[in-house]
Amino acid sequence: MQKSVTLLAMAHKRSWTPMTDKSNNTEGVTTVNDKLAVGTTNLGVLNRGLVTGDEDPGDGGGEEEGRGRSGEDSEGVALEDTVKTTLVSIIATPPEYSVATSNYDEDPEEKDTECWGQRHTLALLGFLSNAISYSHRTVISIAIVAMAGRKGTSEVNHTITARPDTCPLPAGWNETHITQIEGEFDWDEQTQGMMIGYFFWGYATSNVLGGRLAEVLGGRLVLGIGIILTSFFTILCPFCAYTSKGIFIAVRVIMGISQGMTYSAMGTMLVAWVSPKERGTFLSIVLSGMQLGILASLALGGLLIESGFLGGWPSTFYVFGAIGLVWSIPWFILVRDRPEEHPNISRSELRYIKTHTSSIKTTGVVKVPWVKIMTSPAAWATNVANMGSSYTMLTMVAGIPSYLSDVEHMDVENNGLLSSLPYVAMVICTFCWAAFTDRLLKADVVSTLTVRRLSTMLGSYVPSASMISLCFVRCNPVLTMVVLCISIGCMGPAFCGFHASSQDIAPNLTGTLMGVANTMGSVMAFVGPAVLGTIIEGNPTIKSWRIVFIITSVVSFTCGTFYLIFVKAEPQPWNYPEPKISQMEARNNIEEDEPDQRTHTNNQPTPDPTL
Repeated sequence: MQKSVTLLAMAHKRSWTPMTDKSNNTEGVTTVNDKLAVGTTNLGVLNRGLVTGDEDPGDGGGEEEGRGRSGEDSEGVALEDTVKTTLVSIIATPPEYSVATSNYDEDPEEKDTECWGQRHTLALLGFLSNAISYSHRTVISIAIVAMAGRKGTSEVNHTITARPDTCPLPAGWNETHITQIEGEFDWDEQTQGMMIGYFFWGYATSNVLGGRLAEVLGGRLVLGIGIILTSFFTILCPFCAYTSKGIFIAVRVIMGISQGMTYSAMGTMLVAWVSPKERGTFLSIVLSGMQLGILASLALGGLLIESGFLGGWPSTFYVFGAIGLVWSIPWFILVRDRPEEHPNISRSELRYIKTHTSSIKTTGVVKVPWVKIMTSPAAWATNVANMGSSYTMLTMVAGIPSYLSDVEHMDVENNGLLSSLPYVAMVICTFCWAAFTDRLLKADVVSTLTVRRLSTMLGSYVPSASMISLCFVRCNPVLTMVVLCISIGCMGPAFCGFHASSQDIAPNLTGTLMGVANTMGSVMAFVGPAVLGTIIEGNPTIKSWRIVFIITSVVSFTCGTFYLIFVKAEPQPWNYPEPKISQMEARNNIEEDEPDQRTHTNNQPTPDPTL
């Protein structure tokens, strides 16, 4: 009996304060409260039984006293079993109702009235982190032209006629020429491609590791260290290039490994800071930093090289690397992994965030159920959609400049505006769609699942249709650019779609899931350009490009459809940790089995070992 009293006392100490979002079913909360009430009632009954059992035995007569003690012992055993069963049901309540916030009462209807809170600061710094990451990744594409040089073409040798099955040459094309650039390194085009590509080999290997480290150590530390390492090695790139080609390649691989951990780490933080209805908006803001980084590296990198500042091309690495180191200062000062850990968060913002605890990451570390993840249709929906989007985007990024130059005969290389227009369109579409869906969700017009599907449809079906339309847009550069802007621009709304699904289905395992999805997407970074090169190599005709467009369209459509079929918007059962009650249950079962063994020993004769 003393064990039961101790057990009940522990249960009352660890009783939970259940909270749910106003959109969630409150039946579970009522059930938990009812169970706590039942446990309290049983405690009172049991205490009364103990008091009765401890009364002076001299008050009753001999036989009646024996029967009384026997009845009390039986009643005590029955009460003990009842209390144990009740405690098991209370403690085994699903984790979504078990986030402890005992410092204040929650009002599910309360709204955050602040124009700018700590979660907005997190989103801003996350946006800048992606911009810095992508500038580190792409700046070499600009600098390597000055590093390795480029062979020029004289006006006489450049006087050509249009290839068969290509667009006619525009007026004045024969008078143009490619300016020769003297480089400092004797790297051919294949070597230059390797210099750029080795980054992605490192990037593809660290996504899952980074996601898991973020779940264990916290996204703030993992993302911050990742950016610092990438910035530091970016600054070292010129020195390594002058020292040895092998060292320069090794540094590029290390940069990829360091940066591969940042994407998943940011996701683990957003799931703890942002409510489900704001998740798509905040994720869109953070991920749109990728386009800013590309635009900054194209524009600012070219200006730095032409200016000759700090030697020309080395300055691109110095400047962008230094920006990353400066960014790390406010990141570690102003950001925390969870809202309740932030010293400057307001009471109203913290209360607003905590009203959605049913979908917010718990404080504990959850063991990764790999088998359940790899057999989950909802997880594969995110993975497949990510693969299709990566294939489509990287095929367009790698191939469209060649298509515009070789088939449409547009001077893309010397026209930065043409190169940047699709990315500008993507940023605009991303913010507009995020604001639109945010209003719909807050007004309860549509569900989160509907937003995920609509966003992914735009991000998959519109690019798919655009690829098909390019097969019929022939020798019209203006219309071609319009189609490309629509295609790449409509991939922005996908940030409110499948990119947010990992946070929806597994808040406690967001880092791991985002790492797996991004790894599969990184694999497509090699597959897409490889398919493109196989088809176009030595034959850049309209017919060849149509094959590329059709394959890309089919991939985008198929992967998007797969996602629409199997997508989920609620946490999956394997998101939650195994109930800690399992050890207590095992111990209780042993205690319950001991009386049976004693009864068997006392009432049954000992078997004769000789029989």
